[in-house]
Amino acid sequence: IPNGLDLTVYKPLDQSMARSLFSLPMHKHIVLFGAASPTGERRKGYQLLVEALDQIARTYPIDEICVVLFGQSEGIPSSLSGFPVHVIGTLHDDVSLAALYSSADVFVVPSLQDNLPNTVAEALACGTPCVAFNIGGMSDLIQHRVNGYLAAPFDTTDLARGIVELTIDRKEAGPMRQAARKTAETMLDQEMMAKHYVALYQDLGRARSTTTVR
Repeated sequence: IPNGLDLTVYKPLDQSMARSLFSLPMHKHIVLFGAASPTGERRKGYQLLVEALDQIARTYPIDEICVVLFGQSEGIPSSLSGFPVHVIGTLHDDVSLAALYSSADVFVVPSLQDNLPNTVAEALACGTPCVAFNIGGMSDLIQHRVNGYLAAPFDTTDLARGIVELTIDRKEAGPMRQAARKTAETMLDQEMMAKHYVALYQDLGRARSTTTVR
């Protein structure tokens, strides 16, 4: 049973308005990455993101993409692989976080180890497709080339391919963003989560009542 979200808070917002709130460029593809400590937790895969960006920079103009990072900001440079970096820092409320997700074209989750980060659920609820390695529970929410991209584990070339497909090469963003939101509506609604738990407890209760104690 996935953790539910308040889908009245985590919801798609107008992208231009969201970008203006954080003074982000209007006409670039925004690649979003974040964690409590983006560079400090090795398992979050910051270095793999850098490697993927290195590969993208060899083929595509650096003025097409900017990278936005949230979380602790220590040690984050002003550019990665030549792409400008906007450091947002730590956000302390859900409304601001939803606006930041809405500002992005893609949310990248290059984790080495993770079950299913809440950030993936939050991004999808805001209509933002996700790129991640196909590990842990990522495939529980991310549908390959439907609401995001699942790269082969730890293959930074495939990770780079996913980022490019969902930003530079994407002709129409609407359907994938709609699919991301639809995933949240069908799997992550808090009321639905509560109903699933009630049904589970009722099933367990019935199973217990029919068990003979010897």
